[in-house]
Amino acid sequence: MRQLIVLLSLVIAGCSAEHSRNVALLEAERQMSQHPDSAIILLASISTDSLTTEADSAYYGLLFTEAAHANGIVMGDDSLIARSHTYYEEHRNAPFLLRCQLQHGIALYNLQRTNEAIMLLKQAEQQADDADDDFRFLLYSVLGDINDNANNYAATLYYYHLALNVARQGEDTERQVRTMNNLATTFEDMEQPDSAAYYIDCCRPLLENTGREVRSTALINEAGYLLHQGERQRAKQLLQQAMQLMPLDKGYMLQANILASEGNEEKAVGMWYIASNSFTPNVRISALRSLIHYYKTHNNPEQALAFSQELNGYYNEQYKQTDAASVIDTQVQFDRNTEQRKAMRTVIWLLAVIVVLLASVLGAVLYHRRRIARLHGEIDELNQRYLSWHINEELLSAPAVSRLHRLADRGQAATADDWTQLQQLVRQQAPDFLARLNAAASLSPKEQNVCLLIRLRFIPSELAVLTATSPQTITNMRVRLLQKLFHEKGGAREFDARMQEM
Repeated sequence: MRQLIVLLSLVIAGCSAEHSRNVALLEAERQMSQHPDSAIILLASISTDSLTTEADSAYYGLLFTEAAHANGIVMGDDSLIARSHTYYEEHRNAPFLLRCQLQHGIALYNLQRTNEAIMLLKQAEQQADDADDDFRFLLYSVLGDINDNANNYAATLYYYHLALNVARQGEDTERQVRTMNNLATTFEDMEQPDSAAYYIDCCRPLLENTGREVRSTALINEAGYLLHQGERQRAKQLLQQAMQLMPLDKGYMLQANILASEGNEEKAVGMWYIASNSFTPNVRISALRSLIHYYKTHNNPEQALAFSQELNGYYNEQYKQTDAASVIDTQVQFDRNTEQRKAMRTVIWLLAVIVVLLASVLGAVLYHRRRIARLHGEIDELNQRYLSWHINEELLSAPAVSRLHRLADRGQAATADDWTQLQQLVRQQAPDFLARLNAAASLSPKEQNVCLLIRLRFIPSELAVLTATSPQTITNMRVRLLQKLFHEKGGAREFDARMQEM
C-alpha cells in the first residue's frame, strides 16, 4: 500500500482520560502522533497483567495497534484489535469505536482479508462526517491507497481528493503535499501526464514547509514527468536533489532507467536491484522486469529465470491482497446496500406522511386526494430512479465485466469467449445502447468492443491490454471513432465522454 506507513498519523481522542486513568497508557496516547516509535516502546514495556480493568485492556489493544501501524509493523493476527473493537461496540463508545474500525480494517487488509477490511472501512466512512480532521484524513488516505493498489482509479482519485480537502481545511501543508504527490503518481499510472503535472506544479511552492520524504517524493514525481517530456538533464538534476534529501525506491528506479539509456547498464543493475525490493507495486514490478530483460539480453538465463520466478510470486501475492474485481465488487455491494436502506427509509417515511395526511384531512376530501396523488407520484419517481440505478450497477458489477477487469490487471488479453459474453451481457442489460451504436456507423468487432469497454468505465490502459493493442493505438482509435460515430473532431477524452452519454 503506497505510503500507508507514512500516512498513519494517528488519531488522538480528547476524551481518553475519561475512559482510563492508567498513567502509562495516557502518556503513550500523548506521544502517539509525534513520536509513535516512543509510544510503542512504552506500550511494549507495560505488562498486560497490570491492566486491572476491561476498559484499560481495550484501550491498550487500540493504542498498541495504532502504534504498530504507525511504525510499519504488520500484526500477525487481528485478535488484539478485535477484542478492543468488541468492547467499544458493546459499550457504544462512538469515538473509540471509529478508531477501532479504522485500525481493525488496516489490520485485516494487511492480513489479506480484503473484503472484511473494506466493509469495516466503509462503515467508518459512513460516520466520518462527525469525526475530526485527523481521523478523516487517515481514513480517506487508506481507502485511496487500497483502491490504488487495485488499480480502481476512479475510487482512488475520489478518496485522495477527499483527503486533500480535509488537509486544505486544516491548512496542513505536509498533508496537502503528501496527498498531491499521491494524486500525481496516480495520474502518472493512468497515463495522464497533464493531470500529473498540475499537481506537481501545485506542490512546488509548498515544498519548503514539508519534511524530507515529502519533498523528495515531489521532486522524484517532477523528474518522472520531465523524463516523459524528454528533458533528461533537468530530470537528472532533480533526482540528484531528491536522493540527497532522502533516497526512495522510485528515485532508484528512474536513475537506473536513465543510466541504462546512457549505456551504463552495470550501474543501472544495482539500482534496479534496490528498487526490486520496494513496497510500491509499480516500482517493484518495473524493476523486476528491467532485471529480467537485462539478464536475458546478456545471456544469463539462470538469473533471468530467478527474477521471473520472483516476479510471478509477487504477482500472486498482490492478486491475493488486491484483486481489483473483488475490491470494486465489495465497495459496490456496500454502497448498493446503503442506498437500498436509504431508499427503504425514504419509502417508509413517505408512507408515514401519507397516513398522517389521511387521518388529518377528513374535512377536506378534494385537497386530500390531490396531496395523496402527488405523494404517490414522488414514490413512483423514486422507484424508477432506483430501478435505473440498480440496472446500471448490476451491469458494471456483472461477472463478465469483473473477469475482464481481472484479466487487464494480470496483463492478459480477452478471449473470443470473453467478448461474446460481454456482447450478450450488454444486449440483455442495455439493448438501447447497442442499437444506437449500430445505427450510428458500421464498426469493426474491435471498434465495437472498445466502445463497450468505454461505456463500462474501463480505463485506457485496460483497453490496450484486453484488446492486445498499444496505448497509442487505442488513443488514435478513440479519436477516429469520435469522427466516425458523432461526426466531430476532438480528442480521445471527448469521445469517452460522448460514449458515457449514450
